[in-house]
Amino acid sequence: MPIIQAMALDVPVLAYNAAAVPETMGSAGILIHRWDIARVGELMHLILRDDALRQHMLESQRSNLSRFSVAEASTRLEAIIKYLQHGELSPLFEPFNSLKIGL
Repeated sequence: MPIIQAMALDVPVLAYNAAAVPETMGSAGILIHRWDIARVGELMHLILRDDALRQHMLESQRSNLSRFSVAEASTRLEAIIKYLQHGELSPLFEPFNSLKIGL
């Protein structure tokens, strides 16, 4: 939630590439793949000084937020319920269909 909250508040997000962070970030923000405090400081400085970069980050973050909207959650929940009730596969499951885990 902190990543989504920061995005919702128009705070440019730099986050370490671990756990669910990459999926939450989508194509927004900047993922840190190797923790190097000097490099993180450089990136923070660049974001603060480069208006075009910061605006690009904020626009991509705003776009990413739509994935976490009430409407999107409702759509996904409805697809899950249809699958559980009727076995109806949704295109939303496409990334998982190739896993062959009962979908």
